[in-house]
Amino acid sequence: VPMTDTSTVAAAPRTARVPFWDNARFVCVTLVVIGHGIQRLTADSDPALSIYLFIFAFHMPAFAIISGYFSKSDPPNRQQLTKVITDILLPYLIMEFIWSVVKYLVEGKVDFNPTTASWTLWFLLALAIFRLILPYLALVRWPLLWAVVASVGVGFYANVDSTFSLARAIAILPFFVLGWKLREAGIMDRWMSAGNVVW
Repeated sequence: VPMTDTSTVAAAPRTARVPFWDNARFVCVTLVVIGHGIQRLTADSDPALSIYLFIFAFHMPAFAIISGYFSKSDPPNRQQLTKVITDILLPYLIMEFIWSVVKYLVEGKVDFNPTTASWTLWFLLALAIFRLILPYLALVRWPLLWAVVASVGVGFYANVDSTFSLARAIAILPFFVLGWKLREAGIMDRWMSAGNVVW
């Protein structure tokens, strides 16, 4: 059996992490914590209300843009569907169950209903919806325009409600598509490269 020279075997290339995106995620998560932390103060404090409204005006769209930036519009396959289930839907069900147990221990109510997301878990459902429809949305012309039309139009239909967080998901869909388009066009890469040169 011939011996293999391990020194000639090339190591698999590793994707370098970009601090900009790690910092962006950190800022968004921090803003969520601050926003929910001062929510109870908004009734009695105008400054707290102003900060609360400022944070909630953009922090979820920012999350959607970042999520879209790292999403792929490849044709759907078994691996992609499996990742949606294991990376998004399964954690959602686990956290929804834990949240229901906490509500039972605190309030004495049994209220496990996976079709209605509790607290901030709605974004996981929205993310699953985004990942499932992006390959099809990428096939149409002007996907960002259609996402904006859907986002505005959903507000006119009362039957599109919080079931599976559908209303919220469609409302922030344009930001997800915008993030994906930024990646496709390479705009962020050029912007960050130009920033490094200028700096």
